[in-house]
Amino acid sequence: MRRYFFCVCAIVLILCSCSSDKNCPMMDIVRVDSLVYGSNEGIETLRKAAPMFFPSGYDEVFLYSERNDSLMCEAYGEVDSLYDNKIIDSIRRECARIVHRARLYFKNFKKPVLYTYMSHWDYTVPVIYVMEKEALVVCLDLILGKGNELYNGMYDYIKNSMERKNIGSAVAQELSMCCVGEREGYRLIDYMVYYGKILYIKSLLMGVDMENVVLDYTRDEYEVVSDIEEEIWDYYVRNGMLFKSSREYEHRFFNLAPYSVFYTPQDKNIPWGVGRYIGYRMVKNYMKRNARCSIDTLISLNADDILRHSGYNPHL
Repeated sequence: MRRYFFCVCAIVLILCSCSSDKNCPMMDIVRVDSLVYGSNEGIETLRKAAPMFFPSGYDEVFLYSERNDSLMCEAYGEVDSLYDNKIIDSIRRECARIVHRARLYFKNFKKPVLYTYMSHWDYTVPVIYVMEKEALVVCLDLILGKGNELYNGMYDYIKNSMERKNIGSAVAQELSMCCVGEREGYRLIDYMVYYGKILYIKSLLMGVDMENVVLDYTRDEYEVVSDIEEEIWDYYVRNGMLFKSSREYEHRFFNLAPYSVFYTPQDKNIPWGVGRYIGYRMVKNYMKRNARCSIDTLISLNADDILRHSGYNPHL
């Protein structure tokens, strides 16, 4: 029943947003990856096209070194074969729709330039938004598909995110994090509400309300977490964790990882990021109960107020 409800909500939201999305302007794009690895252009030409990537300290020696890095050249060959002009245009349209929605919700949000780039294997940041430079950077070498041989040796939980279908989710996540700003505090409830706000805004930017999609869970992972939602909440309450501060909470319950950490033999059966799931459900509950609350107000609210007025209780 829950899955059916989410599907209906997603369809309604998509239909309502289609008219505005059709007219959203295309984003300008600069293929930094192609400028470096697919051309013989000199440093001054590259600097004019993308000054953020080629500051004054970056000279012809660095450019020569990059163009002769065999591993990066191999990675660019994979990018070039997978991402033709048609697919790049589809990525531009997808990013443009997300940016368009961001500008509807945040009036001061400026349309960035889209840059495609090679990450040099920093898999933690497949998408980067640089607000002050009005730049949205997508690292195509991190989105070659989980079966690509260049990813041999990486853990499966990392490789699973390296799929073309995840670009929109990663872009919406990055923009949402920038809109929410810094987290306040290290209490478990601070982490929960922080990620809950990010995921709620992410759902708006993606134009979907299917929780497994917003959370980047597979259907099976989502079913597992939703089935044990009451047990997770009881664990936090029973152990007095909600208002305790600990830097360990982030890697145990929020970061991308093989699984969430409860220090039990069952951990490997519990998907990563269960704290995000609880936080998202809590913030969604708050917004349903406070229909007049604006997104700006939501962002400004502290964790205690959202917990208190959300009415979140998985047992009800």
